[in-house]
Amino acid sequence: MRETAHEHWLSLRSSTQRRDGVDVATVAAGVDSGFGAIRYALTPDAAPRLLIPVSAGVSASDVRKLGGPSVDISITRLSLSGIWWLYVDIGLRERRLESLFGDLCTQIISRIADGIPPLAAVASCIRDFRILLAEEPQAPVDVSTVLGLLGELVVLREGVRRSAQAVDSWTGPLGQRHDFRGPGGALEVKSTAFLQSSNVHIHGLEQLSPPADAPLWLAHVVLERAAAGNVYVDQLCKELIALGVKEDAIVSRLASMGCQDSKAPEWNALRTTLEAIRLYSVSDNFPRLTTSLLPHGQLPAGVGDVQYTIDLGSAADQLVPSTQHEHVYEAVFS
Repeated sequence: MRETAHEHWLSLRSSTQRRDGVDVATVAAGVDSGFGAIRYALTPDAAPRLLIPVSAGVSASDVRKLGGPSVDISITRLSLSGIWWLYVDIGLRERRLESLFGDLCTQIISRIADGIPPLAAVASCIRDFRILLAEEPQAPVDVSTVLGLLGELVVLREGVRRSAQAVDSWTGPLGQRHDFRGPGGALEVKSTAFLQSSNVHIHGLEQLSPPADAPLWLAHVVLERAAAGNVYVDQLCKELIALGVKEDAIVSRLASMGCQDSKAPEWNALRTTLEAIRLYSVSDNFPRLTTSLLPHGQLPAGVGDVQYTIDLGSAADQLVPSTQHEHVYEAVFS
């Protein structure tokens, strides 16, 4: 009979020796993540720990956001027989929860064994456990939040149709000020759910400030609600994966935006059709507020933030002709 997670941790506590040439005491779980053997381990204070090998492209900041008050999740580099490996490192803070943590780790390992990518397995398991233990049902996701995500996924699809590596330009979820940033420019995305609406909301003074060394464009994604619409979160994620994007890259970014599961009903209640993608050059005459327009380049004392609305109908002169869309996508996604 295979040892349980709890039994593995007990065994590790009884031995101070390193296992299998790894920097810390570990024991293989018997399942490969696709990047190496998953290992049970202990934190420096002997609390339970799980190490899952992952690819070098995993974002450390996105992984940390999956953690919580009782569980630390981070990216760790460890030496295995002289070779450095990258792991998603899941450690328990609350020792009294070891039994439950063991169940979580067992489920993560099981999903990876079933072929689910490592980071997707971790994110989906944590989400499911949170739902299981939640005192109240999941609150519905605000429509504007879903709409914003749909717009970014639609624009990302345009880039990925040119190259699967375009996902690397999706920098907004990674904490950058613009939704997309490439070698030749940046792209900010705004979505509306009404065909005739040209009003978009801007958050802060930096959102429409171009990078110092490159141009900035604004993409207005016009969506229309439709019960049978084929533009919704899960469908777009499936299309991106089919176009060659690594699932881990999508999962980690969605998680940082609050979407722990792209298949969750609350993220897919909004079904839409794509009506148009309009691109605008955010040049000197574009309607906007920036720090350069303020006295001394800063907000007045006591003012913490600025949010405002612009009417893109007044930016007709900055509208990029459809014949030049390819130039914009090449600059951002190449």
